[in-house]
Amino acid sequence: MLRAFLPLAALALAAGCNRPRFDTPTAAYESFARAIQKGDYEVAWSALSAGTQKTLSDRAREISAASGGSVKDDPAALFFAQGARAPLVSEIKLVREEGDGAVLAVTAAGDATREVRMVKERGGWRIDSEPALRH
Repeated sequence: MLRAFLPLAALALAAGCNRPRFDTPTAAYESFARAIQKGDYEVAWSALSAGTQKTLSDRAREISAASGGSVKDDPAALFFAQGARAPLVSEIKLVREEGDGAVLAVTAAGDATREVRMVKERGGWRIDSEPALRH
């Protein structure tokens, strides 16, 4: 099912508030992007799939151990705190949704459009980067 491009501003107005929403793939990604922009890494972390969280947690543990503890074992901080804010998302398009999976086309301001995998779990939609992180 295809949906028209949805500007981020329109999504924010439709949401009516700043609480994260995970009821649709586009709303979940919009909540994730807004959390990153605000530096709310707890909400951003909750927007990730269980597989993505596990992979990032394993990596954080390995990095911390390799550093002798000088790098804190904090996967959310390692994943999100890159020193610069993520670019603002200008468009989110639902490319396809099948069962518990979906693919979005996400365009950030001044950047190319990229596909983002989404999975439905824990009562809502989550970003599934785990397959890409394994490479």
